[in-house]
Amino acid sequence: MAGERGAVRGEVSGHWVAALRSHLGGGAPPLSALELEIDNRTDPDCSVVYLWGADAPGFLHAFALGLAMRGVRVRDLKVRTDGQRVVDRFYLTDRSGRKIITEAARHEIEVLAVLIHGFAYSLARAADPALALAQFDTLLDRLAGEGSLAELRALEAEPLLAALATILGSGVHLFEDFLRVAPRHLLPVVAAVAGGGTPPPLPPAATGSLAERRAALIAWRDAELFRLDCDHLLHAQGGGGPRSAPAPEPTPRRGAVRAQPPLVAAAAQAGAEPAGVRVDRPTPVASARPFGHFGETLTHLADQVVSAAWALALEEVGLAEACGGPGGGGAPGAGVTPPATGEEATSSGGGEGAAPGVGAGDWAIFALGKLGGRELGYASDLELLFVYAADPATGAGQAAAAQYQRAVRSLLRSLPARRAGIFEIDLRLRPHGDDGPLATSVAAFTRYYRPGGGAAPFERQALIRLRPIVGDPALIAEVLEARDRFTYGPEPFDLAASAELRRRQIATFVPAGATHLKYGRGGLVEVEYAVQYRQIALGHRHRSVRTPNLVEAIQALVCLGDLDAAEGARLEAAYILLRQVIDAVRLERGNARDLLLPSPATPAFDCLAHRLGREPFELAAAVTETLAWVAARYARAVGEAAEGGG
Repeated sequence: MAGERGAVRGEVSGHWVAALRSHLGGGAPPLSALELEIDNRTDPDCSVVYLWGADAPGFLHAFALGLAMRGVRVRDLKVRTDGQRVVDRFYLTDRSGRKIITEAARHEIEVLAVLIHGFAYSLARAADPALALAQFDTLLDRLAGEGSLAELRALEAEPLLAALATILGSGVHLFEDFLRVAPRHLLPVVAAVAGGGTPPPLPPAATGSLAERRAALIAWRDAELFRLDCDHLLHAQGGGGPRSAPAPEPTPRRGAVRAQPPLVAAAAQAGAEPAGVRVDRPTPVASARPFGHFGETLTHLADQVVSAAWALALEEVGLAEACGGPGGGGAPGAGVTPPATGEEATSSGGGEGAAPGVGAGDWAIFALGKLGGRELGYASDLELLFVYAADPATGAGQAAAAQYQRAVRSLLRSLPARRAGIFEIDLRLRPHGDDGPLATSVAAFTRYYRPGGGAAPFERQALIRLRPIVGDPALIAEVLEARDRFTYGPEPFDLAASAELRRRQIATFVPAGATHLKYGRGGLVEVEYAVQYRQIALGHRHRSVRTPNLVEAIQALVCLGDLDAAEGARLEAAYILLRQVIDAVRLERGNARDLLLPSPATPAFDCLAHRLGREPFELAAAVTETLAWVAARYARAVGEAAEGGG
């Protein structure tokens, strides 16, 4: 019976969502006040709730659902129009069939009506309005149960309700994080993010034991991840929910603006729009974050967390003092120089840099993959490489190597992932993979990463994204020089091995008839590989292409004349679209592993499209066209690499 009720409720919600979006196709109306009166005299059996206010699309359904979830039964409902206003009369009883007479129950209905009335105005912003409504109701229950009346009243602010509609309608996993960290603490964070502000992180414990400081670091990490996720949802270009018409007095808080990356903008200005490529020219929105902002901010957070956790790991194994580290108590990251970014970074090519870390000991930590490229997204893992200077062939070097292995194991224990794949430490790209030591000596690194040294072709390619996070500057320079000699050396790239890798990826990850956004034909890796083949081919003569960031690499290839501006713009636009769709899929599913595209014309695909601010038919056409173009472009890149161009 419960399953049947759930199915019926789901079907009703589906019809309601379709009607809501149809009604609000031009945008949500301005929020108006709601007047409410609870009358226990007029009807002998029911409490009559009178509601006066402008019509809020979806309010009746939402309010009735909220009442039902609280065990309040709606015996009858009467609606009439009074001029420009609607007068609703709800005839209610409690679950025992009695009138609503207690002060607490009456107050709960009053708060529920006011908040849901306001929330209903914002539901058009949600990718999944039904999910947003259900999770909003859970939030109200949680706050009411905690006695957080002030926070409940704060929810009446329209910007906060609009932000919550977007966040709660994005998927269940971000809401689970919200509940885990106590809503009353995070509501001010959501309000600040909605207004475009950047609040300071939650203060960690300044002192305490090693265990207490680790717990504070993890709590700070999770709170910051939540804040950055919310900021991206509310302010990213090309995302944030369905497009809506501007309010009478628009604010810079939100906008449905599509990404306009540098090469796309340049191609548009030059009038270079290849056949089948649409270059959007959006209306500027002050608070819209450009593509890349989310990846940069997540990367900065990851660098800080890894540096702070490493300082604590060194302290645990007794290396902190020897390496000049912080040793004592302090906030997460105390004694750690933040990693250099942007113009502050020193370079071995394309913007790679690091500042001296925890006391500049004889070790260094490097990022690889998306972390190395400063391109993290939702549910990204953290690919790391630990290198130390000591020579394990000596007695002192063996002791130091053992301590560094223990320190890495300590870091792995101290940084558990929130869920599988989300900021999860991945060390598989170290020399010899899972068969190699957790930390590598610089001598072993240099022996492995050289022609004939044992590294596979995909490992040569992976080192394109090697980026120092923290450590000894001299050791960092030595590692980067060894990488440059190997990855960007004159030796031809083993294209046959790379083609075999693609065949294995497709066979392993792509079910028959399915579309895998990362490993399928025309997927994300084919954009990356097409660019990286050219980086390897040209890198020995042109240092400008030695960058771990894919968009920067495309721009460098255009500047060299290896790509024309239109093709560079098309590659960049394809990369951005696939990254945006992958982020949206990961947000809904809460993990990094399931990247199969939902079938078009399904509710899941509709929610995905609305999460990206697009109409479903438009997104389906854009993804289909992009995958086909990327597959063809990758095939051409393979041919160019086979000819030895560069």
